[in-house]
Amino acid sequence: MNIFSIFTCESHKDRLKALERAWIPKTMPQGSKMYYVYGNAEEPYEDERNLFVSCHESYEYLLDKTYHTLKYILDYDFEYFIKLDNDIYIPSFPSLIKKIDELKSNQIDFATTAPYKGLYPKKWGQGHCYIISKEFCQKAFDKLSQTKLHLLPVTEAVEDVVISNIMFENNAKTCEIGEEIVEHLHISTKSLTEKAIAERASRHSTKDASEYELWWQANPDIP
Repeated sequence: MNIFSIFTCESHKDRLKALERAWIPKTMPQGSKMYYVYGNAEEPYEDERNLFVSCHESYEYLLDKTYHTLKYILDYDFEYFIKLDNDIYIPSFPSLIKKIDELKSNQIDFATTAPYKGLYPKKWGQGHCYIISKEFCQKAFDKLSQTKLHLLPVTEAVEDVVISNIMFENNAKTCEIGEEIVEHLHISTKSLTEKAIAERASRHSTKDASEYELWWQANPDIP
């Protein structure tokens, strides 16, 4: 099984709705599970696709949400954990599944869409999408449990940097999957309104364009 998770929050529900219309499968492929991950729960629980974990619901403590998500999913029998932000676009979900199958065949532990463009671009992967094997999810969880880095704000512990650094400290076998598989929308979209996401989807195929034209006709009040 592969566990997909989209980190989101209550204030981004409209964006999540647009992502569902644009690319999130209504029915996940066999062997895959999708979670929309929220914070602010006293105890972790599931409600359909929604997963609520016991962490602060703020970007400042994003690493804490990652920690509690790992803590929850490690009880499952899975092969890869795919962490996604809610500002991404996937042109072809089957292509992503195929890429994950390739990771399995090549025994990859950690994959990202592109190198992190920070201080050490050869080492760190961008946080809007990363894929971790269960073995290395356990290593990340254990390290965070030991160091308590997840309790620090983003100014002291940047989520994607910390996770990527743990991967490299543990000699993870890594690869890049490319922006053509998972696109970071905020790079090319000034604001992520529902309409902006739909317009990105409409450029993907004629079928999508027709579908979204009908959507906007039915929802004229959406900005």
